[in-house]
Amino acid sequence: MNLKCLTIFFFLLINPYFNNIGYCQNDKTDIELENINGPGKPKAIVFRFDTITREFNGITFIKKNNIGSNAITLNQERNILKGEAIARRIKRLGHLKKDIGSGLISPNGKYYISVYAPDGDVQTLHFFNSRGILLNKFKINKPFTVSYDFNSFGTYFMLWGLASGEFYFFTSTGKLVTKGDYNILTGDPGTSYWRNEISKSGKCWALINNSTFIYDEKNNLIDKIPSLIFAIIYENLNYILYIKGKTIYIYNYQTHLIEYISSNIDCSNLNISDGNLYILLNDKKRLEYKITL
Repeated sequence: MNLKCLTIFFFLLINPYFNNIGYCQNDKTDIELENINGPGKPKAIVFRFDTITREFNGITFIKKNNIGSNAITLNQERNILKGEAIARRIKRLGHLKKDIGSGLISPNGKYYISVYAPDGDVQTLHFFNSRGILLNKFKINKPFTVSYDFNSFGTYFMLWGLASGEFYFFTSTGKLVTKGDYNILTGDPGTSYWRNEISKSGKCWALINNSTFIYDEKNNLIDKIPSLIFAIIYENLNYILYIKGKTIYIYNYQTHLIEYISSNIDCSNLNISDGNLYILLNDKKRLEYKITL
């Protein structure tokens, strides 16, 4: 099992951290949802999922993309096969003398990152394009146990410690953008760390543990909200779209208000991956939705 698979499994074991912003009880009425920001504050727009039409009502930027029981599986399989082909090409070209380790292909298929982590501790990162050409190499001075992923847009690569606060953000071509320690930067010591997120152009990013800390590109703190797991940052609108339980939230981190909130979605599972929204219905059918913010 590779490090990314371990991370996904790790997420499933998380005990959600709920606070004033972001937690929607299953029995909340539309009026209660509208007033989630509190007395005297602007109301949130409530939208809902229609289990018959399988469309979202009350919102225009979440549209059904693919439908069918194998939608997610097929997308994942395509990416896996493409990544395996790139890995074979890399070995054939002789860029790496050692085992290239676990690899991850970007959502757009343009980049491939090899993570060399013998005994589970990452030592070296190799950044390739889709033709197997080496673009950059980065050596970790002090190896540590990590997880890693691309951001939702495939423009940045994120590496973070599972048991330490250390994190690294790279462009997809391997340029180190920033690194740091969650505990020092946030002043919020933790013992385990979740997946971080970066906006498309890197002007905004979030560190996620006990709380979610949102920063600008100069490491200035913009906002702090309760912890979350699945999120996308839309810097052009100052939005962070995230999921808690079976509810979708669209939060403005400049005004500190929830602008959109879904009523509880009747489904088996709800998550975000590669910039898309995925719903697993109770009958095990999987739906894919494009988010066009």
